[in-house]
Amino acid sequence: MMDMTALRGQHEQISLTARQLAQATSDTATPQSVAALR
Repeated sequence: MMDMTALRGQHEQISLTARQLAQATSDTATPQSVAALR
């Protein structure tokens, strides 16, 4: 079983990356390409 602290840290890292990606794409990408990424 994984350490819960490591698991939580990994989840936060994924959330942060996803948020940065969404922020970057919202600036430059069309709605179609954003929908394709999801």
